[in-house]
Amino acid sequence: MLGVLDELGLDRAVLAGYDVGSRVAQAAATLRPAAVRALVLSPPLPGVGGRILGPDAQREFWCQPGAFRASIAWYRAGAGAVAHSLRERPPAPDERIPIPTTVLWGDHEPLFPVAWSDRIGAFFADADVRVLPGVGPFAPLEAPRAAAEAVIERLRA
Repeated sequence: MLGVLDELGLDRAVLAGYDVGSRVAQAAATLRPAAVRALVLSPPLPGVGGRILGPDAQREFWCQPGAFRASIAWYRAGAGAVAHSLRERPPAPDERIPIPTTVLWGDHEPLFPVAWSDRIGAFFADADVRVLPGVGPFAPLEAPRAAAEAVIERLRA
C-alpha cells in the first residue's frame, strides 16, 4: 500500500478499508503516519481481544467470506481475526495510531458487535465512531453514502 502511494506520488492520503483492507490501512498508518492524512475504517478493528472467543461470536463465524478451506487456512496461519485479536495489546497512550480516524460500524455486524467499539480509544488517539443503523458486516457496500461522506469529510479536514 505504501509503495503504491509512493509510486503514484500521493502525499497524505485518506485510506479507507474494511475487513483485510482495514488491517492494511491501520498497518500503513502505523508504519508511516506522515503518509496518511486520515483513516476511514470498518471492522475488524483492535480492541476485540478475547471476546472473539465468546459463544455469540463463534456462532457467527459461518459467514466468513471465501471458500471454507481457504478461510480456515487463513486463520490457522495467524492472519485472521481470532489470531490477531488474541495477540493484540493496547499500546501506550503516546503510541496509539495518531491519524484522525472515522470508524463506520454497522449495528447489525454479527462478527464484531458494535459494543466491541468500546476499546477503540485505547488504540486510536483521534477516533470518531459512527454506528450505522441497519448495516451489517459490509459497511462500505451496505452504506456507500456514509462511507463516501466520511472519506470526503476527511479529505476536506
